[in-house]
Amino acid sequence: MITFISLLLTSLYIFLMTYFVSSVWYFILIWAITGIIVFYLSAGLFFVFFSILIMPLLKDDSKFKYFLLRSFARWLMVFLFWGRVKVIGRENVPADGKLIIYANHKSKFDPGFVTQAIHRPHGYAVKSDLKEYPITKQIVESMRSFYIFREDNRETLKSLLYGIKMAE
Repeated sequence: MITFISLLLTSLYIFLMTYFVSSVWYFILIWAITGIIVFYLSAGLFFVFFSILIMPLLKDDSKFKYFLLRSFARWLMVFLFWGRVKVIGRENVPADGKLIIYANHKSKFDPGFVTQAIHRPHGYAVKSDLKEYPITKQIVESMRSFYIFREDNRETLKSLLYGIKMAE
């Protein structure tokens, strides 16, 4: 969905610039190159708009919210990091009921991989340092996730109890 919106805005930008400014061949090349910038900016702005304004309004188990998160994670992997995620054994993940997934942390992109692989509402245990960034804070708090405080075990326990309560 995010890819479609970004491509639509980029195509519209290239068409309007060609039609209203100039249709000389070297200008079309300039519009195409700047269109790539529009492509990435439009996807980023859409995600910021979605995470700050729309995500708090959706229910915790909203399929639309997780569909958009999967779309953005897929967009990041394909267009920003030039990679694909191949999921083996998705049929073994139950569609309903409680589920705990332990991702072996190989990189900081693991939540993007898991988000693409799991087609149901889910949350994460997130380190508390990410609480300082407004966009990640908004996403974490609206996804049934909880924080892990490495320096304070009591806060971590409170947060873990909150996470268990959110999963019920």
